[in-house]
Amino acid sequence: EKAGERLSELEELNSAALLLAGSWIEGVYISTSIVNNYPDDLPEESRTLILEPLVKIVMDQKTSLYDLLQVMNDVPETEDVTSMRAELEKVKAIYDGELAEVEEQIANNTGDFVLQPSTLDNLSAEVSRIRGSIVE
Repeated sequence: EKAGERLSELEELNSAALLLAGSWIEGVYISTSIVNNYPDDLPEESRTLILEPLVKIVMDQKTSLYDLLQVMNDVPETEDVTSMRAELEKVKAIYDGELAEVEEQIANNTGDFVLQPSTLDNLSAEVSRIRGSIVE
């Protein structure tokens, strides 16, 4: 009886972790979709200025991704958890690589650096791919 309850609790933890991961993916997917699909009937400079805060918000999701990966490490191993963690690690590699370089440019900015929507292209493609594999 106790073992059954424990198993049920572990399954619930896994489900919660996977739901959290799916929610994070969906949030970043929606945000990057807005950036990618924003009407381009505006002058490029105006469009970039409008989208810059949203690009920054997506870049700031790195912290919540790290927290999410910590949760994924703390739940019992299942095939789904292992698979999702591997996918999230690919996203983390983008945050730790090219997006970290962009963050450095922002930090060293003398006032003329503007975040481009294209900054998110690789992140957007990866998140979209992962979302597609979840939704199918």
